[in-house]
Amino acid sequence: TELAQKFSVCSWVRKLVSGSSNLWLSYGASSGIRDEFRMSDTGGYNYMFGSGNPIESSYTSRTSVGSWHHVCITWQYATRERLVYVDGEQIHSWTTPSGRRLAAGGCLLLGNDQDTACVAGPATSEAFGGELYKLNFYSEVLNSTSIQQLSEDRCADTEVEFDSIRVIKWEDILLQTRSGNVQNIDSGCTIEDLPDMEEDLQQARQKIMELKLEIQQANIRINTTSTQLETSQLKLAETQEHLNSTKEILETTRENLVTKTTQLAETKYELQVMGNNLTHTTEALATKTTQLADIRQELEVAINKECQVNRTVESTWDLLYSPEFSNEILTVEKLQYFTKNIEKLSYFVGVRMTDKIIRFLKLYHGFRQDACEDQGD
Repeated sequence: TELAQKFSVCSWVRKLVSGSSNLWLSYGASSGIRDEFRMSDTGGYNYMFGSGNPIESSYTSRTSVGSWHHVCITWQYATRERLVYVDGEQIHSWTTPSGRRLAAGGCLLLGNDQDTACVAGPATSEAFGGELYKLNFYSEVLNSTSIQQLSEDRCADTEVEFDSIRVIKWEDILLQTRSGNVQNIDSGCTIEDLPDMEEDLQQARQKIMELKLEIQQANIRINTTSTQLETSQLKLAETQEHLNSTKEILETTRENLVTKTTQLAETKYELQVMGNNLTHTTEALATKTTQLADIRQELEVAINKECQVNRTVESTWDLLYSPEFSNEILTVEKLQYFTKNIEKLSYFVGVRMTDKIIRFLKLYHGFRQDACEDQGD
């Protein structure tokens, strides 16, 4: 299929037997068309797609029996042009029938013609008597410059330069099955015939040595990199383990932080409540303190206004001169009141009876305020 729309076939051909119908190349399609493509050693059978266009005169005028000649045939579907080159020179041009491509799945036969394509085998009277060398098929149409280059030296490996498009190679053809009288012979290309081969070989050896050295260095780098990679993987595993541990710690810390945050919020709320209560308590305490100060001030004023202590008491009975008893009828109630006040003195045992204490007792436990006013303070 690679050759269905365009191709080039080139070979070195050496005719050793006279005759005009000896084919060195024949390709027959599986459809039964034996002349899909063929070429004889004189150009008499110049066939394509079952049609012939003999070029015997121009072909034989450039070839001779017993000599090597380079023959190339090119064709492409786009232009329908079939060209024939002998020894690098174009000797023929022919337009093939329109709409025809090279049929795939046929049989390629070297050194003879096919009576019936891929069925009856080779013909009995059209065998090629001669030698073929470096027959190659290319998947592109080679231009005249490339063909000229291939035809310059039979012993040169010029075809290798076209390996990217060389689809049927001579070295592979040599491995195929053979029939009839076919032999391998010496090509005649000795080492002396190959220019600069020794120098090329030496350069190739040098390149091989350089490549080996580069490969060794590359292996060392690979081993070093592999060791570094293993170390990095170990460190990565350790780091991953640390990260996992850190993650667990962070998760625990996060949970604790959430708990502490909740507790802090609750404590804050409690402190706010306590603060509010403390504010109220402080306000109440301030009010009480103010009230106490007012009472104290009133008490001081009251005490200061109280009559002076009568220091002319000569006996305990002088107490009967107090307003509660003087010129009054002694009743059980007055006696109990007197006794009760006397009993209150028990709370002041051990206390010095100063003017302030006496005034306090007189003011709140026994004397009326107007008594002192009657006496004229």
